[in-house]
Amino acid sequence: MTTEKTKKLLMDTDIADAPDDAFAIYMAMCMGAEIVGVTTVFRDTEKRAETVKELLSAFGGGYENVPVVAGNGDKKTDDAADLIIDCCKKYGKELTVIAIGPFTNIARVIEKDPKVLSLADKVVIMGGAYFKQYADWNVMCDVESAAKMFENAENLQCIGADVTHLLDIGEENAQRLIDYKGKNKAAAYVCRLYARWYKENPNDLTVLHDPLAVYYALHPEVCSTELAPVTVITDGAARGMTLNLNAYSKTAMNPFYSNIVPRTVKVAKTVDKNSFIDTFMKLFDE
Repeated sequence: MTTEKTKKLLMDTDIADAPDDAFAIYMAMCMGAEIVGVTTVFRDTEKRAETVKELLSAFGGGYENVPVVAGNGDKKTDDAADLIIDCCKKYGKELTVIAIGPFTNIARVIEKDPKVLSLADKVVIMGGAYFKQYADWNVMCDVESAAKMFENAENLQCIGADVTHLLDIGEENAQRLIDYKGKNKAAAYVCRLYARWYKENPNDLTVLHDPLAVYYALHPEVCSTELAPVTVITDGAARGMTLNLNAYSKTAMNPFYSNIVPRTVKVAKTVDKNSFIDTFMKLFDE
């Protein structure tokens, strides 16, 4: 599977918890994307980086040479932010930054060089929720960093959890992944990661959160989108919510919003569930 719109991708990931990060990186490689770097975020970022390296090596084809840098987590480091900054400067509008974990590294990029992300074509995130309003995991892990990103990133495009939660692959497809016996080493690797996660979380749905962000970055027609004024709530009972003021609609009656200037961002509204899941599962036909 290759993409007609080959792009340079910089991927920021919290791989090695739920399996969708590994699925996302695998999908990017299957689509033939040029991955110019991978950074890791949240908690044990060094261990996450090792998982990324193993997956890239399993796929081969040059992906084993992609720079992989552990970012901010248990240890504070600017290495990941520096790689993102360097790639934005080097590749400019050829580059798409994809953030599919908490947004600590992205915020650090903004702190170090406030305008550098605008050099890239776009910053695609998996995070937030914009039409069914609730606090999403990637935002809640570092609310202040998410707020900084929304306040400053000028080219932000958002795949929200209220859309990705539609992408439960179902029990039959889940078992197909667990039982994978094909010759594709990278597919076998991600399926082993998935089988391990599924054994530990048998009651959790298998949802393609992060793969949708990758696919959208290369084929934006997969989702319908709209522009929305969004602000991240950092205090009070709604902390961590990515509030879509269009959906809220009563800001004129709420004095707390009198001084808020929300960032208008592009947000995904719908996805063709069956078509996307079929596309994803075809990655495991070999």
